[in-house]
Amino acid sequence: MNDFKNVNRRGMLFGLGAAGLGAAAAPAFAGVARPTVDKAPQTFEAKSTDGTTLVGDIVGAPGAPEILFIHGLRQSRLSWDRQYNDPALAGFRKVRFDLRGHGDSDKPVSPGSYADMGRYAPDRAINIMSSK
Repeated sequence: MNDFKNVNRRGMLFGLGAAGLGAAAAPAFAGVARPTVDKAPQTFEAKSTDGTTLVGDIVGAPGAPEILFIHGLRQSRLSWDRQYNDPALAGFRKVRFDLRGHGDSDKPVSPGSYADMGRYAPDRAINIMSSK
């Protein structure tokens, strides 16, 4: 019944620390002029280091401060729609993608493709290969 039974103190503190850093960084962008509307997102495909195709989308100017949205298990990049379309974030470059096995990304059949946590860090270092 307790959905948080696997959350340990270190994980909780890390999450709170990340939230605090985000709040601390907000004043740094307070003076940045932001447009009121972003263009339509550009969908991309990228290959991870093991050949898995990851699918995502980007919106915003290339030189703008960037926000990377990473979804949780059993979700997709679409779970960030509300934040992705929030007018308060206009002017930022927003990137979101589907993790391996989720959404439009490849779903490798080998259990090792998911068990090796060392594969997830390179997945975040996405190289944009093509636009749809």
